[in-house]
Amino acid sequence: MTILAAAKQYGYADRFQIIAALLVIAIHTGPLTTYKAYGDFLLTSIIARVAVPFFFIIAAFFLFKKLTGKRKQDKEIVRQYIGRIAKLYLLAIIIYLPVNIYSGKFETDFTLIQVLQDILWNGTMYHLWYFPALITGIFLIAYLYHRIPFSAIFVISGLLYVIGLLGDSYYGVAQQSDWLLSIYESLFSIFDYTRNGFFFAPIYIVLGAWLAKRPDRIFHTGTSGGLVIVCFVFLILEGVLLAYFDMPRHDSMYIMLIPVVYFLTQFLLGLQAPGHLFLRKLSTWVYILHPLMIIAVRATAKLLNLTEQLVENSIIHFVAVSIVSFAISALICMVTTKKKDKSIKKRRAWTEINLHYLQQNIEELKHVIPKSCSIMAVVKADAYGHGSVEVVRGLQNSGIERFAVAELGEAIELRKNGIKSSILILGRTDESRFEELVRYKLMQTVVDFDYGQLLDAYGKKITVHVKIDTGMGRLGESYTDYSRVKQIYRFKNLNIVGTFSHLSSADKLDEQSIAFTHLQKDRFFSLIEQLRKDGVEPGAIHLQGSYGILNYPDIDCDLVRPGIALFGMEDRVYANANLLPVLSLKAMVTKVRTIESGTSVGYNRIFEAKRKSIIATVSIGYADGVSRQWSEAGCEVLVKGKRASIAGTICMDQLMVDVTHIDEVVPGDIVTLIGRDGDEKITVEQVAARCNTIANEIFCRLSKRVERIYVER
Repeated sequence: MTILAAAKQYGYADRFQIIAALLVIAIHTGPLTTYKAYGDFLLTSIIARVAVPFFFIIAAFFLFKKLTGKRKQDKEIVRQYIGRIAKLYLLAIIIYLPVNIYSGKFETDFTLIQVLQDILWNGTMYHLWYFPALITGIFLIAYLYHRIPFSAIFVISGLLYVIGLLGDSYYGVAQQSDWLLSIYESLFSIFDYTRNGFFFAPIYIVLGAWLAKRPDRIFHTGTSGGLVIVCFVFLILEGVLLAYFDMPRHDSMYIMLIPVVYFLTQFLLGLQAPGHLFLRKLSTWVYILHPLMIIAVRATAKLLNLTEQLVENSIIHFVAVSIVSFAISALICMVTTKKKDKSIKKRRAWTEINLHYLQQNIEELKHVIPKSCSIMAVVKADAYGHGSVEVVRGLQNSGIERFAVAELGEAIELRKNGIKSSILILGRTDESRFEELVRYKLMQTVVDFDYGQLLDAYGKKITVHVKIDTGMGRLGESYTDYSRVKQIYRFKNLNIVGTFSHLSSADKLDEQSIAFTHLQKDRFFSLIEQLRKDGVEPGAIHLQGSYGILNYPDIDCDLVRPGIALFGMEDRVYANANLLPVLSLKAMVTKVRTIESGTSVGYNRIFEAKRKSIIATVSIGYADGVSRQWSEAGCEVLVKGKRASIAGTICMDQLMVDVTHIDEVVPGDIVTLIGRDGDEKITVEQVAARCNTIANEIFCRLSKRVERIYVER
């Protein structure tokens, strides 16, 4: 089993970023210097050198997972990513500008060339070199990604790394040759070190891209763990020998560092755990701020006459800098989170839409379908209650550029909100509105032969997909009337770019449903084959919706049409896909009161307390989409991480919950109707099963007045 099949959430990679941040602090504080200089050399000059390469490889992994293989789309994704890193780098430059001024950096021998060198290569302070290196490395590998094979990119980045080695830990080799030495002296007039974005970063970025794009080549997690240990031993041996022979000019680049970081990343990606955006933010801020904290600790020690204790004792100095760095960084992260939480608490009822999970679900689906197949995301019914405009934008960030909706109005709404991707209307558009199909550059489904005649008679070219009814009995020209199907492709005003059908029973895995699904598949492909034999080009063919993808992943079409699967599902399916729930439904406790035994609650006194009870009123009701069925079917909610029963009939704007068993429930507490709270969770599938319906209906019933909050964590 590969890493990506075994584990879909990368929480351990997030956790290791904290360790990597500590290692970076260690490099700049030398924690063992006071006690064992050689031990400090092993720690800071060899072992801790995994930190920055790990940042590079994991950053590239997550970036290249988003790329689609289409140059124009990928170029925009990379541009946005580099823009975010550049903004962070600019912020770091601003933070350290006063320090540079105080240290006199701009007072002597200061030139424009030096400024450019610092910004482009060296970092405006020593530790900031990581940012321009990441930007340069990403730009280089992303540029090559669409132009030459992966193997060639490996060779180029490997050669660049070798060149960098001779200017770093293997500098002694270059010193043996006058012409090599002169080359490196020229290089060092451009940048101070070869551990930069041109020589150092590319190999780790291409390895991160390899892990993202070639999961079939990844070792088993256990194998990766063993290889990490073996390679680490050889890394230490390499570093010790190089130091013994006095080879290094600097000690950032080692040969064995490459396999160590590669297998370490494999190992961490293979350990299943929820992701931690907070840890990612925390490690980034620690990396940015720790040199400032070194200055602060030393200044404080001098002011308090504690230099001997806080600075000259290397371990205490390391601990002090680490504590202050993490404390300040955590405070920054918490302030950001706190502001977000305050905005949430002003709402009466809301959904939280996790766009990170949406993008992760897309990656899961990409691993299920054949490599030659593309995704047409179905975002009808306001993206199943998730908000079509925001969802489409989130999907575009994952490289999706084909979408489908149910009717014309949904398509026009997307166009008016700046969505320029291709949009297919799955339902019938009235002939009085054909002009809008042309004006908004939309694709229309030909629902049968007669409708194809109407579209053709309009007299203007309309781009369409032809639908074939293979057993759904809803829309589409019947597969049994081949002559009528064939005539559709002869209409001169129809620009036919696709042909599709729909599976009626793909969500069921009983013998009868499986047999009928295969029958539909055979009917569809037989018709497509006959069309091609007759010289008719059907365009892109597509058959599978969400359950068709997950239960019949081997069907080989040009497109698939996931709908509900985009938003996470826990139904039993054939494919190994970890689809995470994108939507959580929440509301607020508005009142808490104690009632005596025998007291009734709600309309028609359906609920009667059998004991002294505590009842919480919650600001959500059937007008918000929480059907009265929820209470009739015995649905529960989560309050403070515990399950609580709905008490009485659900009202239009409110419902009541029995919270007798939950301590200290007060107005303002959050109630989770769908989603996770602590160790407990309520899935939309659980609610749907109790109400004898499906998840799609639960989502689509959610009212417009339920506010949506979009998060990326």
